[in-house]
This record gives sequence, C-alpha cells and structure tokens, in this order.
Amino acid sequence: MATLWKKLSRGVEWIERLLVVWLLLVFGVLLLVNVGLRKAGLSGMSWIQETSRYMLVAVTMIGSAMQVKSDGHIKMDLLMNVFGPRVQRGLRMFNALVGMVFWFAYGWWSWLWLVRLFELGKTMESVSIPFWPAWIFFTVPCFFAGVRYIERFVKDVRGALGRGPDGPDGPAAPGLPDAPEGEVK
Repeated sequence: MATLWKKLSRGVEWIERLLVVWLLLVFGVLLLVNVGLRKAGLSGMSWIQETSRYMLVAVTMIGSAMQVKSDGHIKMDLLMNVFGPRVQRGLRMFNALVGMVFWFAYGWWSWLWLVRLFELGKTMESVSIPFWPAWIFFTVPCFFAGVRYIERFVKDVRGALGRGPDGPDGPAAPGLPDAPEGEVK
C-alpha cells in the first residue's frame, strides 16, 4: 500500500511540475506576443489577456498544492515555536485535517461548477471558446492539495506513533540541537 501511495504521490508531483512549466511557458509567450503587437502599434488581442489571467490563477492553484508537499505553505511560525514538539505535531495534524476538508470541499464545488459551465455552454468573454476546459485547472489542483494534506497528516500520525522519521516527540524545535550537549553529530 505504501508503494502504491508513493507512486501516486510521485505521479501527482510529475503532473504538477509539468503543468506549471508549460502554463508558465505558454503564459510568457502569449504576453510577449501581446506586448510585441502593442509595440508595433497594433491593438493587443483581448483573448490573450483573458487566457493569461486564467493561466496565472491556475499556476497559483497548482503551486499551492506543491507548497503543501514541501511544507512551504503559510503557517504561523511564531505560534508554532512557542509550543513543544508534541503540541506542534498536534497543531500540524489539526491544520492537515482542516486543509483536507477545505481543499476537497472546494474541489467538489469546483467540479460541480465545471459541470454546470459545460451544461450551460458558457464561453470566454473575448472569444467563443468553451470556458469549462479552463476550469479544469482550478478543479484538479484542489484535489491535489487535498492529497498533499493527507500525506502531511499520515506523516504526523506515523511520527506520533513512533513509526515515522521524527519519532513520538516530533522533530526538534528550530534552533535547538538534535543531539545531547557534548555529543558531536
């Protein structure tokens, strides 16, 4: 089961990186084309502005999911550093549960909205391209973030049970030595 989960996690990470790279690449090229058109005295294409806006939001959503995995998401370090390792782990577990619920609920709402956009035949304002494919880039990262919070929660539970790399007391608090005084690491 652990191997399957690791493969799923690596697959999600690969998809996230691929999407971020390609979306940013296409985003940059489209903006350069639009700037070039305007510098040449032509009016820029309005669909480029609209598409670029959606791409930037999509990259932000995917980046949010990626930050959960690397533990680079927003957290209250000052509050965390006041407490001992066990309380820190408990706060991280609570945060992971809230994150799971939030991102899966938001993902479900996004999925329902995507289906609704498809049913309505809604198109982008500047061109007559269906809008629902763009919404996929909002929906999928929500589920990715939920998966990342599951990983965070499982890691903390395993650590609390003494089965993870951090041990039952959690990792050492920042700024404190990992080894007892006088012992060289």
